[in-house]
Amino acid sequence: MGTHLPLIYCFCSSLVVC
Repeated sequence: MGTHLPLIYCFCSSLVVC
């Protein structure tokens, strides 16, 4: 775990709705 995560993943993580 040291790579850049997808924008969608970050967005989803922020919303915590996925």
